[in-house]
This record gives sequence, C-alpha cells and structure tokens, in this order.
Amino acid sequence: MRAFRTKLDTDVVRAELAARAEHAHLRFRVALDSLLAACGWYVLADIGPRRLVLAFEDAAVLEREEGQFRTYSDYETAAQGALAEARAAVTDIPDALEDSSLEGLALLADRVSHTVTGFVAPRLDRRAAACRVVTVSQAHSLVDRVQRPYLGALDIAATARHLDGDPEQVIRPMGALAARWEAFPDSRHACATDIVDCADDYLARTWAVPS
Repeated sequence: MRAFRTKLDTDVVRAELAARAEHAHLRFRVALDSLLAACGWYVLADIGPRRLVLAFEDAAVLEREEGQFRTYSDYETAAQGALAEARAAVTDIPDALEDSSLEGLALLADRVSHTVTGFVAPRLDRRAAACRVVTVSQAHSLVDRVQRPYLGALDIAATARHLDGDPEQVIRPMGALAARWEAFPDSRHACATDIVDCADDYLARTWAVPS
C-alpha cells in the first residue's frame, strides 16, 4: 500500500500542538495516550528507546499530578492499568530509570513496549499489533476529546507505511480527513466532527477493552 501523504503543513502542526498545550488539565491523559502510541512507533522502529522512555516517565509523573482530567472510561482505566503493569515490569531492572546508556534505555523500552502492546493487541503479529496500538490509542484520545482532531488523524494515517492495505478501514479515511483539514481551514469544525466520528466507528468495529 502506498502511504497516504498529506502536505504536512508544519505551521498547522505547530498551531495544533500549541492549542493542545493550552489545556494543562489534559496533560496526563495526553501523556498516557502518547505513551501507548510511542510503544507502537518504537516497535515499528520509527522512534528510538530514549523517546519511549521519556514518554513513559512523563505519563508516570503526570499520573500523580492533582487536577488532571479523568474520563474514568473503561479504556482510560485499562490504559492506566497497562501503565501500572509497565512500571512493575521494570522494577526488577536495577537502576532502570537512572541508566542512560543505550543498552539500558533499550532494555527499559523493550519491557514497556512489550507490556503495552500485549494489553492492546495480544493476538496480533508484532507489526500489526504495533499499528493497532497507535490507531486504538489515538482513536480513543479523539473520541474522549483529548487529542486535537488533526493530530490524531495524522498519527493514525501514518501507520499506512507499515501495513499492506488498510485492513481496519481507518487509515485511508483518516489520511483523507487530515488532507481536508489542511486544504480547507474554513471547514475545520465540520472536519473535526468527521474525524471523531471516524474514530468512534473504528473502535465500535474493531476493538473492545480487554476484560
């Protein structure tokens, strides 16, 4: 499958990241969803171990910060459980978070990504599971109104380069919606609604919170 490519307007990306950063009460949930997605990207070799470890540390620290938004949804509860399991999985690594060597970071990143990937997609092969982690975490973030619509659509669409086709029928639609967001600024409110609806439909068809 040829990866869907938008113009990737960096000015739009910067503006959306800035808009997301304005909502300080969402920092933990953004970090939690970003951690799950980072696990997928790490398995796919799109990011290195240092970046995943930083995402893990951010989520772990922000989880304890007062005033952070909670949806108490089944997904969020399960994702926090995966974070707790990941934290437990690295406790037997001596000085895990203090070891900044490449080997130490890789060991920690491997533990975290294995735990999280197993939570979201325990029965898929490694590549498909990694893509599922990205799409599911971003879809939930969109449905719960945590992630900016354009950023979530971009992340989901970006998994196209790692899959043969669009088996879950969400990658191409999200790529088209991201391109529409860039091309028609005056229609972004309607586009945002369509992105969230696409994410909601995808989750209803594809993924249920593990019991």
